Amino acid sequence: MQQGRERLRLLAVILKSMKVLSMKRVSVFLCLICLLMGIPEAFGQGKAKLDVVYLKDGGMVRGHITEYILDKHLIIQSLSGETYTFKPHEIDRREREVIKSGKNKELREIQIKDKGYYNVTQFGLLISSGSNSETSPRLTTINGMRINRYVQVGLGASADFYYDFNLFPVFLDVRGDVLKGQITPQYYIQGGYALTGTTVQNDWGWATKSKGGLMIGGGLGMKINTRSTVGFLLTVGYQHQRAERQSGWDDGDGNINWDTIDKLGFNRLSIGFGISI
Repeated sequence: MQQGRERLRLLAVILKSMKVLSMKRVSVFLCLICLLMGIPEAFGQGKAKLDVVYLKDGGMVRGHITEYILDKHLIIQSLSGETYTFKPHEIDRREREVIKSGKNKELREIQIKDKGYYNVTQFGLLISSGSNSETSPRLTTINGMRINRYVQVGLGASADFYYDFNLFPVFLDVRGDVLKGQITPQYYIQGGYALTGTTVQNDWGWATKSKGGLMIGGGLGMKINTRSTVGFLLTVGYQHQRAERQSGWDDGDGNINWDTIDKLGFNRLSIGFGISI
């Protein structure tokens, strides 16, 4: 009997040990499962999800959709803080994109402004044809406001360096973007008045002076938007500039007798290259 009791006690100890061992194995197994489940989350740290809206004209905006009304509009705030509103017919598709934090600069969308201040600064050439062909350099700067993508209104000034005198037009500028993509056609219309007032007198008493006049122009261009606020602009158009040139003789007492007035009209092909902000 005593031996049987010892065997039963030994069997109980063995079963108890096996139970403890099994619990440890289960605990280890559960810990491994939790660890494996936590690995994706650990690797997922530092990542963010962005909304990406692809447009039918080739444009794309990354950011966060703040409002979406089916069949009406979609509003998205871009990474740069700009807010865009798109109609359903403008949208090709929208997706969710996962990116690592710190990569926002690499994934910045093309900057496309619909409203606010704009500036255009260009270097250009005024080209004429015919027997009196001439190519004149031109510098232009324009500052204004965007009403929307299609209409931008500003005031501009330029320096036009013609062969024998210079003109300085001040004009109203109306322009707009046709598309909302990285590359978009652009139109522009300008109208104003050129200033001058140069008087030249040579050693023989002959003097000339010039007077500005009406300036009108217009044309088409190609604008390339970039990931910064600066875009590149190439334009081709037409410019008509009126002016007067008057000549006379010094009477010897310091007085000039003006007698000849030449009315001039400059019709030029205008080509410009510059930046747009």
